[in-house]
Amino acid sequence: MIEIKKDPIRFIRKPPSGALLVQTTNDYPRMCLELRSALQENRPITIVVQNPLVCDWIDALKRCYPEIVVTECDPLQELRDHLGTTSLPPDLTPQAVNELGLLNLPKPTEPVVYVKSWILSQLVGECWGVGTPDPRWQHFVGLASWYLAEASCTGHHQLIQKWMLERCNHWIGNCETYLQKAYRWLLADPYLRAKLLLCRQILLPYEYSQQQDWIRAILGCEHFVPDYIPIRQLPQISREKLLVAEL
Repeated sequence: MIEIKKDPIRFIRKPPSGALLVQTTNDYPRMCLELRSALQENRPITIVVQNPLVCDWIDALKRCYPEIVVTECDPLQELRDHLGTTSLPPDLTPQAVNELGLLNLPKPTEPVVYVKSWILSQLVGECWGVGTPDPRWQHFVGLASWYLAEASCTGHHQLIQKWMLERCNHWIGNCETYLQKAYRWLLADPYLRAKLLLCRQILLPYEYSQQQDWIRAILGCEHFVPDYIPIRQLPQISREKLLVAEL
């Protein structure tokens, strides 16, 4: 079989053994020579075309040589197969699938129903895969712990940052009223306020005025945890990845 694989976004990282790789227009003359030779000798050949312009030229070749089998790489379909689903987020492009390395992630043991949640949990953190926060503060504390362990969100892919913002707005709009206020407070300045929550938990045995003096010295500014966040009832914020120097 003579097969040409069109791969304009260079999704194929490791072409099949023996395949001819076409990455620039300068490779096109050689490709045509190899193709004609294979047709004359009736021998199989696989050609992987990773140049968008050459990919456009393939259609003309197909009209001249109908026996050629032309296929197109479809990262979206491969991801559907990988996740066992028929639906993907509409803003997830083939380019993003490639850039995010989604097909390199472990194949789920069960079909994925909420693809965006699965991707966020895999690439960002488990707490980001949660749709509606639980009413017992577990997710709120998990999110604060995540911010303590992360230096910044800006290192994530642009699409992931967009989804993270959407997820934050979703949490605020889809949880109990008392939690809505808490999420708004935390997410207004998450890196600083996660540290403030941790400081308050650590300093609970001390007088409130002493707590504030120490927090002021540690964080270098005046900040207070609002009364609607029950510090004494919160689950323990994780300090596993936090360096003392970061406070």
